[in-house]
Amino acid sequence: MKNPSVIVELVGFADNTGTVAYNLALTEKRVEAVTNTLTDYYKIEPDRISISNGGLIVRGRSKSSAETDRKVEIRILKK
Repeated sequence: MKNPSVIVELVGFADNTGTVAYNLALTEKRVEAVTNTLTDYYKIEPDRISISNGGLIVRGRSKSSAETDRKVEIRILKK
């Protein structure tokens, strides 16, 4: 990464279908995939990647799914 004062924070999310345990495992896999891409392809050092707990996207009582809920947010933070 060209800017050494930047840390990348990754936050994984899942929709509100399936069990909580399944969705938490799924968010971890998503974050791991993005971490691998950032370290392998973009050569970002692993110590500059922070992982935060995301969570389920909840939209009321509906157990529906939306593609936009299944994501990893990448946040750029200053040291």
